[in-house]
Amino acid sequence: MYHMYMPNKTISVPEDVVPIIDGLGIPFSTWIANQLRHHAATHSALAFAQQLVADAELANAEPP
Repeated sequence: MYHMYMPNKTISVPEDVVPIIDGLGIPFSTWIANQLRHHAATHSALAFAQQLVADAELANAEPP
């Protein structure tokens, strides 16, 4: 687990986002850290060239 001290930071969010953050059921900072870890884990498994191809495919994908 990562234990380096990080000073608190303040961010501003639109009022309609506050209920979504409150509904996460965990502290927002924990949720963000989990998302970043997940992103790092899924993207670090790819080689650089594979990541470039995946990013290009996402950039050219049709919106749903």
